[in-house]
Amino acid sequence: MRGKVIAAVAIAAGALTMLAGCMMPEIPYDRETAGGIKHVGIVTPHFHPEPDVHLASSVGQSFGLIGALADVGLKAERDKRFGRILQQANFSAQEIFTELLANDLRARGYEVSLIAMRRDKDFVKSYPVHTPPAVDAYLDLYALNYGYIAAGIGSPPYRPWVWMRVRLARAKDSAVLMQDTIVYNPVIGATYTKAVTIPPDPRFEYRTFDLLEADPAGSVRGLRTAIEQSAQAVGKLLK
Repeated sequence: MRGKVIAAVAIAAGALTMLAGCMMPEIPYDRETAGGIKHVGIVTPHFHPEPDVHLASSVGQSFGLIGALADVGLKAERDKRFGRILQQANFSAQEIFTELLANDLRARGYEVSLIAMRRDKDFVKSYPVHTPPAVDAYLDLYALNYGYIAAGIGSPPYRPWVWMRVRLARAKDSAVLMQDTIVYNPVIGATYTKAVTIPPDPRFEYRTFDLLEADPAGSVRGLRTAIEQSAQAVGKLLK
């Protein structure tokens, strides 16, 4: 029972996290004054192994702990079922995003290396130190959420969703040269006023989760589109 109570509390905490999610200070990138950043090392981005199929508001939230516990179970089941779809499609959000981002940066004139690191759902605490640095700067990214989200029952339908934070740190002294938040499909628009927001592609939307699940090829393609546009948005931050 204790575990269920903690899980229910996590729902409320998650809602608060969403409301405060974009309070991270924004630091625009100035390529001319950044100190000759030509070689960017992309630190292994963090993406949770399981997708997040999120219902931002539900009837259960009006019924206290009992409703919260019901929501926990329903969400876990949605995550599991959509995760199975991604597994069957051999879909790795982390690998797809990294490849797309690296190609985008190369097209913008950067030399790119992939820096393999084990990390958590936060910015890396300390970056590799080399003398001289093997790269000019480290591009550090982590996804808070990715998958599908609907505002609520009877509200706008399920659409792809990606929410991530990005930071560029100079290799020689770890000075932060750029920092921002990327949100594909800003369902809770007022909380993303300090973020780079991307409107969802109208081709990929589902009135119910059952309809989403019944279209595995389309729902996977929709998420890939969201990840591709998010990678492009990160690249634009370094233009």
